[in-house]
Amino acid sequence: MIKKICSTISFLYLRGENTATLNKMLKRRYIYITLVIIGLLTVIIFSLPSLLGTEGFGRKIIEEVIEVNHADEIRNELNKFDSIYVDQHIQSKAVGSAVVVVYKGQIAMIKCLGVKKEGENDSVDINTLFRLASVSKTVTGVLAGILAEQKIVNPDDKVAGYIQGFRLKNEENTRDLTVRHLLSHSSGLVPHSFDIMVEKHATMQQIIEHLPDADISAPPGKEYAYQNVVFSLYAQVVQAKTNKTFSEVMAEKVFVPFGMKNASTDFESFKNSINKAWPHQRGKSSYRPLKLNDRYYVTARQPV
Repeated sequence: MIKKICSTISFLYLRGENTATLNKMLKRRYIYITLVIIGLLTVIIFSLPSLLGTEGFGRKIIEEVIEVNHADEIRNELNKFDSIYVDQHIQSKAVGSAVVVVYKGQIAMIKCLGVKKEGENDSVDINTLFRLASVSKTVTGVLAGILAEQKIVNPDDKVAGYIQGFRLKNEENTRDLTVRHLLSHSSGLVPHSFDIMVEKHATMQQIIEHLPDADISAPPGKEYAYQNVVFSLYAQVVQAKTNKTFSEVMAEKVFVPFGMKNASTDFESFKNSINKAWPHQRGKSSYRPLKLNDRYYVTARQPV
């Protein structure tokens, strides 16, 4: 495109130079216009990387990439993934994001894009903390696998044996519900039971007292129904079995062994970190950072 524009400019100039009716002033004007346009094109060419690196809201894509361990073996796949990731980051107009690719039990690529807070230039890096919401269920799954392997919490143990006063709406589900059912969203309770209570900052103890109020759609293990509160009962099981808080066990079995020095399960640790991604609300043409809040942490918080 640039070559075509330059060729057209040269053609117009030469044509003017060979036209007897054009005087010297017009030729000088052509030369001046040509030089100005070429100068502008030069500026645009050198500006393209930064122009193409914007996300539509006036932010640069600040990028950090680290590739290690076996990356060359999956180079084509990594390149394809990288292209998709950057494209989705731009199209979604995300403020900041980070991904990691694991291959053969090793980290093959870590990539970070964007910033931690809209309106600031502090870029996301490999140590930036994000609130994971339901993605944290996968981390709990890792802990569950470790505790099962170490014969600390058997997935087939009955939940009623761990939680004092545990009771559901019918006797069969109360008696037969296992730890495995909690983790596989197959408790038999209707989907998203007690989510409203979580939104209202209810404690886990308050929710446990209302478990008999939840409707049941099937015996344990028969139907999949996504849960937040019911899944979180696993923390009560862990505490009953180990005599430690869920946070302590998670740190001991997962965070410390895996070198997750900045990871946490409590609001205060996240709030006090200087390297965290802020929550945002999307408007018509931009994102607006929100205040930090302890929403959902109240339910998970252990009683003093």
